[in-house]
Amino acid sequence: LFVGRDKEVGEVLELLRAGGKVMITGLGGIGKTELLRQVILRLRAQGVYKRFAFVQYEGTLANSFYNAFSSLHGDTEDAWVNEVRGILENRDEGPTLLLIDNLECVWDKDPALKMLSSYDVDICLTSRISGLIDFAVYPLAPLEDEMAGKLFKQAYRFPIDERAEAGSERAVLQYASGHPLLLRLLGSLAHAKHWSMGQLTEELMTRGFALSFVQDAVKTNISEICRQLFDFSDLKPCQLKLLRLFALMPYQTVSVERLSCLAGDVCQDPDLLADELEMLFSLGWLDTNRNGYVMHPVIAQTLRLTPIEPEEHPLFWRS
Repeated sequence: LFVGRDKEVGEVLELLRAGGKVMITGLGGIGKTELLRQVILRLRAQGVYKRFAFVQYEGTLANSFYNAFSSLHGDTEDAWVNEVRGILENRDEGPTLLLIDNLECVWDKDPALKMLSSYDVDICLTSRISGLIDFAVYPLAPLEDEMAGKLFKQAYRFPIDERAEAGSERAVLQYASGHPLLLRLLGSLAHAKHWSMGQLTEELMTRGFALSFVQDAVKTNISEICRQLFDFSDLKPCQLKLLRLFALMPYQTVSVERLSCLAGDVCQDPDLLADELEMLFSLGWLDTNRNGYVMHPVIAQTLRLTPIEPEEHPLFWRS
């Protein structure tokens, strides 16, 4: 289901025409890969490129190239990267677009990523990480309420009594906060259980993501999907503790000054705290604006699948 992203497709196409190196960013499940697919379909219809090279990022760029190109002859990672670059930059068969999906590595941890900007080929990639040198960054935002409601209803399939259930429907949409994957999951859940909007809202408030349903003879566990989508295992202990602090707070921007008070039991050095917050933003776990930082509710709900005890953040509870 691809709903309400035509504007975004057009904007990514414009960025490609303008510079040729584009990075679509956003949290897991927000629709980056599907947007990339729609961009490919549009470009194929327009005949802009003669070749498309699709690469699923796995571990390193070299390993990803090796898995995507079956006829490589080299026996080292450098050889694989150089050979693929030669294939991509060969203009004999016309313009080529390299597509890299799910880049989940900070560029300085994979040296080959630093060279992508120098490739003589257009590139479009997706990542939850905020940027790559010399790439135009396109942050993919959550769906607007109208489109979110449309996507949910497509998955729910039952009619909704707009007069009697409007409040509960708004509560469900607010809970999902424009996250396309969660909207589809919640709609399918309510359909499979034959729940009204009121019943779905009550279950969400009571059980959070600890819900499952059967569809097409397959059992889907929402909590497990979210745990797979948001893997916190690579974070430092202090970074994870900061995220769990955000998971206790409402979905609103928190100032750095306020965070310095609440996170004193995590990080007492203001400069170090500022660095960790910016790192969490760069890694895609937080959003930022001029007033501070905020965490998307879907990430917060996933973190709360593991109970957060009062002694973990005593300053927060005392405040």
